[in-house]
Amino acid sequence: MTNGNYEQIATKIVVFAEPSLSQITPTSGPNAGNETSVLNFKAFHPNYTRNDKGEFEQQDSDWFTVKMYGKKAENVARHLKEGMVLEVRGSVTDKTFTGRDGQEHSVKEINASAIALSLEQNGIKSLQFERENKQKDKSEQKSEQPRRKSRASTAVR
Repeated sequence: MTNGNYEQIATKIVVFAEPSLSQITPTSGPNAGNETSVLNFKAFHPNYTRNDKGEFEQQDSDWFTVKMYGKKAENVARHLKEGMVLEVRGSVTDKTFTGRDGQEHSVKEINASAIALSLEQNGIKSLQFERENKQKDKSEQKSEQPRRKSRASTAVR
C-alpha cells in the first residue's frame, strides 16, 4: 500500500545488494500490454553528523528500494555492482506492508528517472565510453548525394 505522496529526490546512494532485472507486462498505463524491463535493487544513503570535536560520525542510514523501468533500466543494469556509489534522481514514496511477522513495515521506494555513476568513489579501475558518431553518419549521407554546382561557379562574367 502506498501513502500516495510522491516527492522529487536527487541524492547519492550506495548499492547494497546485486541488482536484478526482470520483465513485467503492465495491465494499465501507457505501457499496458507491452513487456517492460524493471531494474530493482536495495540501496542506502549514509548520514553523518558533526560531533562536539568537529569530527564526522555516521548515523543511521536511510534505506531505499530503487526501481527503474524500460530500456534505461536494461542499460543501467549491465553496469551496476554491489557497493557502487550512484547519483539518483526520481520520485520517492513511502510504501507500507504487513510482513510475515504480522507487523506493519514501511519502505522508501525511489522510482528512478536517472541513475549516474559517482566518479568520486574508490574502486573504479577503468572507464570506457564510446560515443555514437551521428555526425559521421550524416557526413556519409552527404557524400553519397550528387554535388550541385553553385550558382557562382556557373555565372557568366
